[in-house]
Amino acid sequence: GGLTYDSVQTIFNIGQWFNDMDFPTTETGYISGGTAFGDYRNVLLKTSDGGITWDSISANEYPGYNFIHLDFIDENIGFVSGEGGLLLKTENGGGNFTEINIPHPGNYEILKIHSSSDDIIYVSTISAWGTDDRTNKLFKSTTQGTDWTEVYSKTFTEFDFTNDKSIYGINFLNDDIGYACGANGIFLKTENGGGDWLEQTIVSDTSTLSNIEIADDGSLFVTSLYAYAGNNRRTFTSDNSSATWEVIPHDFRQISFSGNVGYAINENGTLCKTDLSNAIQVIKELENIRIYPTIVQDNVHIEIRSTIEEVSVEIVNELGQILKTMNYNDSALIQVDLSFLNAGTYFVKLNDESTKEYFVEKVIKINF
Repeated sequence: GGLTYDSVQTIFNIGQWFNDMDFPTTETGYISGGTAFGDYRNVLLKTSDGGITWDSISANEYPGYNFIHLDFIDENIGFVSGEGGLLLKTENGGGNFTEINIPHPGNYEILKIHSSSDDIIYVSTISAWGTDDRTNKLFKSTTQGTDWTEVYSKTFTEFDFTNDKSIYGINFLNDDIGYACGANGIFLKTENGGGDWLEQTIVSDTSTLSNIEIADDGSLFVTSLYAYAGNNRRTFTSDNSSATWEVIPHDFRQISFSGNVGYAINENGTLCKTDLSNAIQVIKELENIRIYPTIVQDNVHIEIRSTIEEVSVEIVNELGQILKTMNYNDSALIQVDLSFLNAGTYFVKLNDESTKEYFVEKVIKINF
């Protein structure tokens, strides 16, 4: 599950200001961010149509530069954090905010927010820069942020990036079973609502595990941030409650699931979508499908070296919009006319209508 994602939208300049994303429902989602320089400060965007369009609902209203993390219980109730330990709560989908205090001693920063149910909230904090020792704490509230209890604490003596084990990702399957991940590959599991945490291993290197998501079918997804093979990102998945893991071929910055519908943002700022309930898998035997040329003026050719009785071919733009659909039966070689397209980047998608598998090739259309 989670191997295939369809492009939904490319969000302008996302690499410069994107920090976090959450979809409390399959159609409603939020994105937070900001920049230290320029016009994008304390950015909060909202979509109500599955990421096709986005509206700005907050900007430049609070001290600091960034809304760093966010998590929403439903379409209206959510939490957003900013620099300097700022934690805000909204009960009307970002229309208004009230500030919430966390009982972390001294100055601190918020590393992650997670709501595991309608009332239970978790927040990961760390002492601000300025001392040799820094402490990462995990707080739990069962009153939507009114009262807090410390459920985890770890101090890093003479803190540097080599001994950092701070928690950057939190998620819960239910009120009892939850997971946390973070710096230098730390991965924790609790079975009693955060009362105790057992450390497990996903990676053997120093990757930062930055985000963890759980689909309704129990599948776990963890994204890694850097410190691997030239700082490439990886995405891990487990379908057996974190007992074993496999790497899936996506460089996602962030993943968010609502039910079995998942949204992800990659390094290019493209918002992608998957639905685990459809059980769609990518055709893995790539030698059986060939789409060429990938730089094209008029026609693109699709060579099918295996038996596929009924196929459809879709021409898709970078926004995920289907521009043309064609159907074929028992075809070994298909020629598709792309002369009607303007110059730009497109995707040719071949669908096996019987197995629901598909294969996608990116092509660049040029005009002379």
